[in-house]
Parts: sequence; structure tokens; C-alpha cells
Amino acid sequence: MNQERELQQNQFEMQILGSQIQQVEQQIQMLGQQTSDLNLLAENLSELNNIEGKNDIVVPLGAGIFIEAKLKESKEILMNGGAGAMTKKSFTSARDILSKQSNDLVGLMKQMEGNLSELYKQLHQKEAALKEK
Repeated sequence: MNQERELQQNQFEMQILGSQIQQVEQQIQMLGQQTSDLNLLAENLSELNNIEGKNDIVVPLGAGIFIEAKLKESKEILMNGGAGAMTKKSFTSARDILSKQSNDLVGLMKQMEGNLSELYKQLHQKEAALKEK
């Protein structure tokens, strides 16, 4: 009876590890998407910075909806500074901020990948222990 209880405990722990693995994999995927979005935004800022004169542009509003606009000569952008406050930043400063955020996300992804590796190790140990019994 005691061996059956231990078997059930191991199976339960394996299910928990499996759930944790799924959650960490999803978080890593989301961080990867956020990193890609930040990198794309940095590229777009570089392109905007190189536009000279007044140009017609298309601005996304969301959900596949766009509006035509004119870009006035400007070497600054507005960034959300938190709590709904907007601050003016140069293109270079904005790209630097985006680069730091992207690097922070990559560091977090690497840390989570290490955690994921550890979870897989624990899962394989549980599987091996079950096969021995």
C-alpha cells in the first residue's frame, strides 16, 4: 500500500512539473515576442529619423485600422514615461531605451530557460524513479 501511495505522489509531482514547464515555455515565448516587437520598433525609429522634410505617412491606430498623416520635421518623439505622462526624447535616446529594454528581456529569457532546464531535469529524474519501481 505504501508503494502505491509513493507512486501516486510521484505521478502527481510529475503533473505539477509538466504544468510548470508549460507555463515557463509560454512565458519565454511571450518574452521572445516582446523582444521582437521592441527590435522592430527600434528599426522603425531609425527609419523615421532618416526621413527628411514633410512626408505623408500611414499611422496604425490598432486592429488593422490606419490613418494617413503628415510627418512634420521633428527630431523628437513622445514616449510614455509612466502614469500616463509623456516625455520628449530624441530618436537616439529612444533607441537606447528600447535597446536596454530588449537586453533586459533577453537576460530574463535566459534566466527562464535555465529554470526550464532545471524543471526538465527534475521531471526526467521523477520518470527514471518511476521506471525503477
